[in-house]
Amino acid sequence: MTRPGPGVGAAGGRTADGRVGPGTTTLPDGLRAHVVAQRGRLRLDVSLDVAPGEVLCVVGPNGSGKSTLLWALAGLVPLSGGTVTLGGTVLDDARQHVPAAGRHVGLVPQSHVLFTHLSVLENVAFGLRARGVRPGVARARATDAVARVGLTDHAHDRADRLSGGQSQRVALARALVVEPRLLLLDEPFAALDAAVRPLLHDVVRDVVRRGIPTVLVTHDATEAAALGTRTLHLADGRATHGGESGHEARSERADDGWRPV
Repeated sequence: MTRPGPGVGAAGGRTADGRVGPGTTTLPDGLRAHVVAQRGRLRLDVSLDVAPGEVLCVVGPNGSGKSTLLWALAGLVPLSGGTVTLGGTVLDDARQHVPAAGRHVGLVPQSHVLFTHLSVLENVAFGLRARGVRPGVARARATDAVARVGLTDHAHDRADRLSGGQSQRVALARALVVEPRLLLLDEPFAALDAAVRPLLHDVVRDVVRRGIPTVLVTHDATEAAALGTRTLHLADGRATHGGESGHEARSERADDGWRPV
């Protein structure tokens, strides 16, 4: 299959301002992956499918491979085996590896990874500018994304002056502003005040409704119930059980030792 280059997605092209063109947002085949990767002592060997408009919640103890799974899907951890296919286009297999910059994946890592010397607005616009979007267009789209996460009043603040929760919101806005074809969220609401979480939940739901497959790592059972379509349980780099619906996942929580934190 053809390797997608910068500015070209798995299902079609983009408009002049870098937005996804008509009919190209939904991925008919979603995400299909068999991820085999080694990171330190952890050997990850997990298979998963995420349909368009579906949220797969990944849960499990610390060190079980949840973050490694997301980084591998994003192209930041090399596979030692397996395949990753998004919208029918192969991103990883034995013959090819599409680098992270060419995958059109939105990743919100636990560490946020902001440029501390840049403003909120500049951080959010960075990915657009790296993709060649014109400065005025990138600024306008970044301004809209900052407003969506409730940070308009902080748009010109430097990132090193933000609270943990504010930084988390900037990381989410940065991931969404590029209109990703796959959304990967690693504990994206952990640092947020309870009053702010519903706003960010709605922002993610809006993206999912557009048919974007989403993988959400969380330790929060309430969050998984509110946002998740299915749940995948990991332990020691492998799925212990997975694929159950949100209702089935909620019914198991009394027995598997998993509790809200």
